[in-house]
Amino acid sequence: MPEVYTKVVKRFRLYVDESGDHIMANWSDPDARYLGLTGVVIENERYRMSTHPEFEMPKQDFFPHNPDEPLILVRN
Repeated sequence: MPEVYTKVVKRFRLYVDESGDHIMANWSDPDARYLGLTGVVIENERYRMSTHPEFEMPKQDFFPHNPDEPLILVRN
């Protein structure tokens, strides 16, 4: 009888964020001169078991909210 191999496929999340201006219309303003693009790749299981709870805990401590309506923190 032939051996059966099960291949485990890992799944990942990708988060990408941008900051700045890609048009570069105002070269004299350093805050508008550059576009920054940052990305983070994390394994789904690690995110679910560790990363998400660690990020959620301080939000719940300071701003208790319903998990079905998550609080989104944004810095301007």
